[in-house]
Amino acid sequence: MPDLKAIELQAVCKINVYLRVMCARPDGYHDIETIFLPLLGPCDILRISQLPQGSTDIPRVVCSGDIAISGEANICYRAAKEFAKFAEIEPLFSIDIDKRIPLSAGLGGGSSDAAAVLKALDSLYPLGSQGHLRSIASVLGADVPYFLDPSPSVGLGRGDETEKLEAVPELKILLVNPRFPVSSAWAYKKWKACAGTGGSLSLGEAVGRLRKGYRDVGVLLRNDLQEAVFRQTPLLPMITDSLRAEGALVAGMSGSGPTLFGVFSGADSLASAGCAIRSIYGKSVIVFDTSSISSAC
Repeated sequence: MPDLKAIELQAVCKINVYLRVMCARPDGYHDIETIFLPLLGPCDILRISQLPQGSTDIPRVVCSGDIAISGEANICYRAAKEFAKFAEIEPLFSIDIDKRIPLSAGLGGGSSDAAAVLKALDSLYPLGSQGHLRSIASVLGADVPYFLDPSPSVGLGRGDETEKLEAVPELKILLVNPRFPVSSAWAYKKWKACAGTGGSLSLGEAVGRLRKGYRDVGVLLRNDLQEAVFRQTPLLPMITDSLRAEGALVAGMSGSGPTLFGVFSGADSLASAGCAIRSIYGKSVIVFDTSSISSAC
């Protein structure tokens, strides 16, 4: 193994500003159309270091945070194992994660962590092809391939078939997480009872509105999972209404939730809305002031 001093890197999160759910797939996923936007924060911090020969319980994964999953249950454990198997090496790695992205929040934190591990290990043991890395990522989860190169993108298939979007402006975004998790599998199961309630906005229309910075009158968002999750958790539509009342150009739920987002016209309106949401909902929510990563970055 190379002489590895600790590698430290950030794992960004994402929001889905469009999500159309289509048919179920034989592999247990659904075919979807979605738009991913990577965000500058919150980010998880990962530190990968070398373990000596003869170490047991490898790879070693330690996760810290309010709600943390360590060991074999963490997706980073599987990421390191799958990479080592493909590269035909021993997984003598210690992975320490400072968990800042909430779990099961619709922000892709676990997938982003896994992708960060794959990229770090590929820098040490180059697989020689991005296709090889994407193949490993696809085994780990539908969102993991996206986080290998996060940028504003359309996602098709399970969400793992991605195409970058050009001419997307940087947006001022307020995230509101209600401090409880939502299982993606649960959200999709509940969606069956609400199929058809997501509206008729097409992917092409959604891309056009995104590129205009959501400054059109009567701008709509689409998330086919939102109605199902909102019916089960009344706090979420209340927060969404509050975001709109505080000046959000658009507001909605990211992915399978429960994290909500509002897009604002500028830093001042975002800051004012953040203060208002914190005042209204107190410790029942976590509020993140953030920005999308523009396509020029």
